[in-house]
Amino acid sequence: MGTCKYCGQDAGFFSHVHQECEEKHDKGITALEDGIRRYFKDALNINDLIAMVANLRRENYVTDPDIAISSAKCIDEYTEKSRWPFHSHQLDLVKNYINKIGVPYQSINVNGSFDRLSQKMIRGFLAEFFTGQKTMQRVMQISQQIMAVMPLSSEQKQEMYYYMLNQAAENYMKDGLLSDDEERKLDEYIYMLGLSTTNLPPQYQGSEISRIGQTKMLKQLQKGIIPQTNIVAPILLGRDEAVLWCYNGVTMWQEKVKREMVGAIAGLPSES
Repeated sequence: MGTCKYCGQDAGFFSHVHQECEEKHDKGITALEDGIRRYFKDALNINDLIAMVANLRRENYVTDPDIAISSAKCIDEYTEKSRWPFHSHQLDLVKNYINKIGVPYQSINVNGSFDRLSQKMIRGFLAEFFTGQKTMQRVMQISQQIMAVMPLSSEQKQEMYYYMLNQAAENYMKDGLLSDDEERKLDEYIYMLGLSTTNLPPQYQGSEISRIGQTKMLKQLQKGIIPQTNIVAPILLGRDEAVLWCYNGVTMWQEKVKREMVGAIAGLPSES
């Protein structure tokens, strides 16, 4: 005799579920996801949502894994639909949900649902710095508040910071120039977040970020200033030589004078 995976009662030979139990469970999942969506639309308060979840556990066989999967699905939908500008109330919604839904954060975030929401929120505030709506200090304060609720790894933060730097570079360099004000903003952003425009992650090699560094170096050279870099050259440098830029994947490059033998008058060879 098989046992129903929902109610635990006998389900008959070669069966592990009652059809009516499965239908009840499916209806429970639909109701659960509808409730979560309504909560994030501000159409249902957290206490009513928790009461609904408790009832679905009892009556519709909804489990912790069910809640985690449905939560991740609805969080991804919320992230997709959310648009700048972001407000503190949105973060409060997420915080209350995490604290009261009754399943572990990591169970919901197993595929990065909270990570994606956190990054999208922070990117919105970073954009506000580049558009002059917020100071970098304020943006960093807000970012810390967001990451206190939805933490990000060092790698995720770096990727997000470089992504926004590349976006800003694309906008600033559309005219092929970099104004003093734009350069100051980029310098502040790079300094405050500890980024580099010369030793870039592989995915940003040859990106607009590279053009930022190259443009700034050219401006310094035009003023007779030798740019200071922290690049460790894979070659021996002369006494008065300095590394300005490093291109990945280049094994050797050097200038050569090409000579060839061509025919001349009276059949005599001539070297050119």
